[in-house]
Amino acid sequence: MRYRTLYIAQLIFIFLFPVFAFAETACSSVGYTVLTINGIFTDEAGAIQNRDVLKRYIRTFNNEPVTVDFLHNPSHLAGAGDMVKVLKQILADGQTVDDFDLREMLSAASEKVKTRKILLVGHSQGNFYANGMYDVLTGDVSIGVYSVATPAARVAGEGEYLTSTNDKVIEELAAGVAEVLRARILPPNTTIPSVAGDASRGHSFSGVYLRERGAEIVAGLERALGKLTSDKEDS
Repeated sequence: MRYRTLYIAQLIFIFLFPVFAFAETACSSVGYTVLTINGIFTDEAGAIQNRDVLKRYIRTFNNEPVTVDFLHNPSHLAGAGDMVKVLKQILADGQTVDDFDLREMLSAASEKVKTRKILLVGHSQGNFYANGMYDVLTGDVSIGVYSVATPAARVAGEGEYLTSTNDKVIEELAAGVAEVLRARILPPNTTIPSVAGDASRGHSFSGVYLRERGAEIVAGLERALGKLTSDKEDS
């Protein structure tokens, strides 16, 4: 019994430590941090590219600096493990799915974020992690979520989302699951024309969504940033 209690305590510590470190680090009330979270089949170079492209669109807001960075959602088993996980996340129907990747992202965020106002921008499977991070961190910091090409049932914090009717990845995912699960995927709410030579089939964050709907996405990000507040003094 003593060893079981110690094991449970260790698990609690492993899960809570990133949140504690995050709360201690994110102390500035000036400025905003925008973090992109990629979907499956995106390596770290692709995650960095998404960040760099988004940086071109937004640098300041409300006369305060905006720091754009990324949290990498790594692929597992060449993406096969992630497809299984996506189904598990859809089945959760809006509930946070705690796993190793979520804890790793929380830990990475604790090192990267230096502000109390944070906006998570999820793409594809990354939206499940954006929602999960919101659930864990809300109350410690002022946080919001904006979703792109989402297979999730919700946008945490009643945030906005953009999914194209021509996004074949989301379309095929919805078509490939049972009807009861299909109802848990937010429906497309825009139509982005097909992009010539697009290997992502209408799903790319930077190559499709930002390229074709950059102004619309930035307007949504700014509305989300406008809801963030910092009502505490700097630590």
